Amino acid sequence: MAQGFDLNNQRREWSRPPIGGANTDSHVLDTMTNPQVREWVERNWPLQYGQPSSWQGKYRKALQLDETFDMRVLDYGAGFGFDALSYALNNNSVALADISPSNLRAATRVLLAMEFIPSEIIVVRDGWPHFNAQPFDIFHSSGVLHHTPYFREVLQRASMLLSPWGEIRLMLYTDHMWRLATGQEPPPMDVPPWTNSEFPRFVRFCDAVGDYADWYSVEKVNHFVGDFLTVTNWEYLREDNGYAVVTLKRSRL
Repeated sequence: MAQGFDLNNQRREWSRPPIGGANTDSHVLDTMTNPQVREWVERNWPLQYGQPSSWQGKYRKALQLDETFDMRVLDYGAGFGFDALSYALNNNSVALADISPSNLRAATRVLLAMEFIPSEIIVVRDGWPHFNAQPFDIFHSSGVLHHTPYFREVLQRASMLLSPWGEIRLMLYTDHMWRLATGQEPPPMDVPPWTNSEFPRFVRFCDAVGDYADWYSVEKVNHFVGDFLTVTNWEYLREDNGYAVVTLKRSRL
């Protein structure tokens, strides 16, 4: 376990802004009626993909949100469920997973208000196997796995439940993000990031909340999971290359 990594604290931190890209916390939907939730979604969901974080549509395109149909999708780290809603709109069956029960309530309310029913609602645990789920075709995790020291373990579990033709789609911070945050070269890929003196600066540069973050490159992804997953695509999302989407498939069938 990473020094100072506390899943309970992460649950609290990642239930408040900027979870899901919305400027509110996930408890806000608890007090709303279904019509109010629908109105809130119709107002905020399009804004999510019009913000700078969408990078002129590169986000949706790289994660294939508009090109995935009739699949079983697990949204790992669902937040407000905005990406889950994108998949649901294309007739995909969507399971929600998150460390935060309040996020899961919010994401469920979002889908239900838009007349979709999650296939599963899964609370992520701090330890193997981290989550239990029905088999799926797509493991989608955007802006999440760089906030856990269990990158390899979570993807091992995902690969066990992934269909033979399935994909893993991740949006991650990159080594360029470390350079942007610290002005220094990132530590070696096999050195835990929290041992570096610039780690607190990197964490806070990336997000207003949370206490853990890591960086990735194609080489680092291969270093951690290349023995059972194969990188099939790597795409930077903005000009400074601070974020990237990586697509992986099982290398052993």
